[in-house]
Amino acid sequence: ADVKAARRAALLAAGAVAPLVAHACGAPRLPQPGVVPVPPPAAGKKGKKPGAQQAAGKAKGKGKAGGELAGGMKDTVATSAASVLRFLAACPGFVEAMNACGALPRLVDACLTAAAPRAAYLTGILWEVCSDETVARAAVGCGAVPVLLHVASRFVAAAGGGKKKAAAGSKDKKGAAEKPKPKGLEPPPPPNFADVAVCSACGALHHLTFLDEAKLQLGELGSVGPAILVAASRTGNPTTYENATGALWNVGLDVSNTLQLRAAAAPAYLAVPAGWLTDSRAALGMNLKDDDEDDEDDEEGGAGGADDAEEYPSTTFLTAPGAWAPQPPGLVAR
Repeated sequence: ADVKAARRAALLAAGAVAPLVAHACGAPRLPQPGVVPVPPPAAGKKGKKPGAQQAAGKAKGKGKAGGELAGGMKDTVATSAASVLRFLAACPGFVEAMNACGALPRLVDACLTAAAPRAAYLTGILWEVCSDETVARAAVGCGAVPVLLHVASRFVAAAGGGKKKAAAGSKDKKGAAEKPKPKGLEPPPPPNFADVAVCSACGALHHLTFLDEAKLQLGELGSVGPAILVAASRTGNPTTYENATGALWNVGLDVSNTLQLRAAAAPAYLAVPAGWLTDSRAALGMNLKDDDEDDEDDEEGGAGGADDAEEYPSTTFLTAPGAWAPQPPGLVAR
């Protein structure tokens, strides 16, 4: 561990961040998306993840989950550079080196068109550095909230699960009984990069939604943003579940997001006591609507304002009762 830390510190001291960022954020091989964030996939049949059947169908004959074409040498170099930056992001001094070369906006923009492996590393970098409040504010300012939601929505159908182990006494394709492999000799399964990308994107959003600006940006997307976080919380990954529900909780603290969370069928157990509710618009000194305009918004199904909290004198629930029963992370409904 000490040798690895010393090597990473030497890379930082040698100025490796700037060239690595240049490689990791190279020209995208995919066209820019038309909608950011893209809405989450529709819920599939009972017992299956949302959009899992569609993702599996697109993947046939394409070589990668989600129907993405195989990348060339430039994509391989970009992914390798992003993986190195992911390790360096945990080292002291990385944030300073990143800020010195203006890397943050480029890292955010690169997430839009990155395939699952590179997206996993890029969002992992953002998850790490956005724990710093100054970096988090800068990330919100360069549009990280919709971009991270876009990444989570793109890969949520392929996230979670993994290849199941063969049951004892099972047979191979030729009908012969499979021999158990000695412990320690079986290689670890390859990582599910889509799962890592969703988990890291939700982790970065969890950090960002502590800021009022991020709460407002997510709420302005309507029910799409919360719906993506709800879909991510159901992938079956406990860490993703923690990150996504944490972001939903933060967003729910802003009373102006109440209707959006209801429309997204946010988990019923995410209940915010009325005394904890805040108004980010007021906190940021923005012009608030008067009572007449609030009433008109309520009739038209708009975002509403502080009047929404008055409907629940003691507790504001983010969804109607029975919309989605709370379950522990290991038994999340799909």
